[in-house]
Amino acid sequence: MRKVAFNQTKYGRDLLVDVEWVHDIPTFIRDAPHALEFFDITVITHGRGDCWLDGHRHAVRPGVVLFTTPGQVRHWETTFLDGICLFFMDTFIREFLHDESFIHRLPYFHCEPTRATVQLAPAAVRRMRARLTSMRLEFAQYRRDSLDVLRAQLHEMLIVLAREYATKHQVSSLRPTHKTVSRYFALVDRDLTQRHRVADYAAELGVSPGHLSVLCRRYGGQSAKCHLDQALVARARRMLLYSGATAERIAASLGFGDPSYFSRFFRRATGLSPTEFRDTST
Repeated sequence: MRKVAFNQTKYGRDLLVDVEWVHDIPTFIRDAPHALEFFDITVITHGRGDCWLDGHRHAVRPGVVLFTTPGQVRHWETTFLDGICLFFMDTFIREFLHDESFIHRLPYFHCEPTRATVQLAPAAVRRMRARLTSMRLEFAQYRRDSLDVLRAQLHEMLIVLAREYATKHQVSSLRPTHKTVSRYFALVDRDLTQRHRVADYAAELGVSPGHLSVLCRRYGGQSAKCHLDQALVARARRMLLYSGATAERIAASLGFGDPSYFSRFFRRATGLSPTEFRDTST
């Protein structure tokens, strides 16, 4: 499966954001599973079909906005697809806001794959296109202060989309979070295949496992162990769906020394063994 990195040579290493139309991206992958290594927001303007995100199907039609978190596997199955894409690296917005938690507070990133889209009304789509067109104009007429303008425009765009998403999904437009919880989530993303014990992460964060779980329940909606297990299951699902590796190889790559323990872990979480899950999903 192909992994797509952010193009850091297009504008320079400091400008880690871009806005492009699908039809202007020669490397846009339409016909194969792939994983992005950056955040992506695609506003669909033309075409119909499906987009699979971590094995979950989303209907594609004009007005749909798809949110992709780095590492998620997506696969387009559409005809005449077009839209305008906003993609960026998290460091671009974090350095501007000096807020490690901002991305985690947005309701449409780091969410369940089943909730990674929102359908906008035509008027809202027009407003989104106007904002994104303004960003494209800033790229075209790049000046010394454009870096700050683009950061501000990105920040505004993310907040406006959060409000639209919150209205449609009946959630808070900015999830409450905590610095320690955000750092824990980032560590899990980084070290998931090497560390499966909450105590190891808590030690690095300088808190007790119990206190970390209290913070995760308060600001993340579930215990630290639940978050860790869900991240492992999500990674396992991706590998079972989109790689040809055996269950034993997947268990080893995820840091499970015993394939049978991995199988029991996966069955507890999904109700299926890894082999059964793969067979019923293909």
